[in-house]
Amino acid sequence: TPQPEHFEACRPHLLAQLQLINPTYFLLVGNSALYAAGVTTKITATRGKVWQAGDRDYSATWHPAAVLRDPDKKQQFFSDVQAFREVTLNKGVVT
Repeated sequence: TPQPEHFEACRPHLLAQLQLINPTYFLLVGNSALYAAGVTTKITATRGKVWQAGDRDYSATWHPAAVLRDPDKKQQFFSDVQAFREVTLNKGVVT
């Protein structure tokens, strides 16, 4: 798991990539991705929901490693990814 100093060291690179790519949709995978995006709640409270910040849509789900450690999360993971896919399809994004 990345430590806060790792996030800070990588933040300028991440922000530069985001500025270049300018994505509209984010699927945040695991607590580390939530933290990097500035979300203060844990994945257990956030997963499966879609929210907007600015002109971007966000959703979150379990990290695949968490699914491998706990197979009970597998169905939630796939449901979350499918729900996020539906959001992008309904807004005209080709996947």
